[in-house]
Amino acid sequence: MLRRAMEKANEGSIPLYPEGRACLRPTTRQLIDVFEPIMRHPIHRAAPDEFEIFTRELSPIHHTVLMLLGISTTDYAA
Repeated sequence: MLRRAMEKANEGSIPLYPEGRACLRPTTRQLIDVFEPIMRHPIHRAAPDEFEIFTRELSPIHHTVLMLLGISTTDYAA
């Protein structure tokens, strides 16, 4: 799906490798590795239905991948 989105957007490569090197044909494993550090932690308050959610900020490569896949960053963080 990402490869087709890259082709449609005329995006020859995206920097998915750890050192930011260009990747021409991303794999599912590379996407998992890139998104692995993204976490979401709900912290419960005194009342059972009261909680606060802490998320890790998305990096530029996360924004790029989500944009190519047509996923809003607000939808991703929700």
